[in-house]
Amino acid sequence: MISSRSLQPAITVMTILVVGAWSVAFPQGSELPDAPANCGLRGQVGIQFPDRGFVPATAAKVYVLYQSGFAYVGTRPDPTQFTHESNTNTAGGQFSWRYNNLLDHDKEVNALARKNRQTPSEQTAANIAEHARKDEDDAIAATLEWLAKHPKQSWQVVQTTSDEQGIWQLTGLRPGSYEVVIRGAVSRLDADWVADVDLRPGRTSSFDRMQPRFFTPKLVP
Repeated sequence: MISSRSLQPAITVMTILVVGAWSVAFPQGSELPDAPANCGLRGQVGIQFPDRGFVPATAAKVYVLYQSGFAYVGTRPDPTQFTHESNTNTAGGQFSWRYNNLLDHDKEVNALARKNRQTPSEQTAANIAEHARKDEDDAIAATLEWLAKHPKQSWQVVQTTSDEQGIWQLTGLRPGSYEVVIRGAVSRLDADWVADVDLRPGRTSSFDRMQPRFFTPKLVP
């Protein structure tokens, strides 16, 4: 079982601002061209409330983005090695590069973070979270636009929706490293869930009750 990123609203507000240099001139990932699409991925998303237990996210939008490849390097029990390249020739690489770039140039987020280097107030944390999620949504949209211009890479983004229990499942994925980005709402809270995973040939991986990276009260028009 793969553990998801923990629910740490105050701490993650600061960690999102640690963005490093990103090269845009990497070669295509080193996945094997004949690798069968025989991997699976499943998860459950929601929020663990202290007084209500785990409340699932219904109809959350799930994006699974291929990040980089793998190569066979040995024999059983583990014949694979993952490249983990910062590769803008892949959908996952496009998303990460665009998201980091948006955050890096988000003047309000950086100004708030500089003023609150210790534990930020709830309002400051909420403001930063709203900006981070908007940057995330913009990065997803830009990545899908990039994908539309590169139809041969259409397999690199797979989308699905969580059910009434917050459960989602995908099959027919190629082996490799993936970025998982999920957007949805729970009990009038707007939230996002983010994780990464290495899919080994012929295996199904799962995330058990994923906790959100950010959540704030959902704005009602």
